[in-house]
Amino acid sequence: MTISNLDVITTDSANDLEWDHFVRIHTEGTIFHSRQWRDILCNNFGYKPVHLFAYNESSKLCGVLPLFVVKSPLTGQRIVSAPFSYICGPIADSDSVSSQLVKRAREVLVDLRLKHLEIRMFPSDEGAFPPGSEFTQDNRYSTYILGLKEPMELWKSLDSGSIRWGIRKAIKDGVKIRSSISKDDLNSFYRLNLATKQRLGVPGHPKAFLAAILNDFGENARLYLAEYNNRIIAGIITIAHGKTVLYAYGAADNAFLIHQPYNLLLWTAIEDASKHGFLQFDFGRVSPSEPGLAAFKRRWGATEKRLVYYYYPSGKGSFSQDQRGLQMASKLWKLIPPQVVGPLSNILFRHIG
Repeated sequence: MTISNLDVITTDSANDLEWDHFVRIHTEGTIFHSRQWRDILCNNFGYKPVHLFAYNESSKLCGVLPLFVVKSPLTGQRIVSAPFSYICGPIADSDSVSSQLVKRAREVLVDLRLKHLEIRMFPSDEGAFPPGSEFTQDNRYSTYILGLKEPMELWKSLDSGSIRWGIRKAIKDGVKIRSSISKDDLNSFYRLNLATKQRLGVPGHPKAFLAAILNDFGENARLYLAEYNNRIIAGIITIAHGKTVLYAYGAADNAFLIHQPYNLLLWTAIEDASKHGFLQFDFGRVSPSEPGLAAFKRRWGATEKRLVYYYYPSGKGSFSQDQRGLQMASKLWKLIPPQVVGPLSNILFRHIG
């Protein structure tokens, strides 16, 4: 394909079937490239989509770059691919198409008079950023991917001293796992999530956002709950796309962690993914400040996969790189009265996308 025959258009929509098919079959396509994710982000946080679609000389879709305008007096005026997505970036038939998508993204940034552009992607897509492209690179983050096989084979690969032990302890202690789509159960998970996020010093996900994920992704999204003595003590949300199941969100009552609910929740989700023919279980992003979390994911037999984030213009970075400011905000958030954490999270959450 020659670049002269490539047509890159900026739009907030495209042919739905063509878009869905391209994302589904592309090796780097994720839920974060999907129409559903666009609708969830726009409907819940008011972001403006300026997605880029590349078409070849036969008018066939050959590249997609989801972009969202985030305007915030707190975290800056920027374009992100994509908010609340640990990975997104261009997916295309070739590096040359990816490069043209990134070039057009820079032009959109200038046209909209915004401050900076942030693109999150895998190293395998780095051909979109040739030398001299004036992007700052940040490769501090990783995700952890578990290749799926028969449950009995997976069980053998788990660390016996922590993961298998934790699963057995949860079962021995009487922890029960079930999946649910009820509003009452979502409310329980939402409250656990608010408390969990406050312990970590960050705002919690709005309930409407979590509900939209379960609703819009349908049978591909699952809420798993852990119960102990008829009380919900922990939960996780997974989202399936293509051949991968993503562990998206998790929360637990700190007082019941002694019963190892996370281990049994994750094992149940992994078993389900394996039985339904999925090939990978994605444990999600880990930052350099979370070595314990990275070790936990490795003990499941998961393999580290590096992430690369790009910022334009050179020298610019995400607000999340302001470690001193984030540490101060985190300390303050932990001191907020629990009864106002929910309302404040609803106000602040859109600013951190």
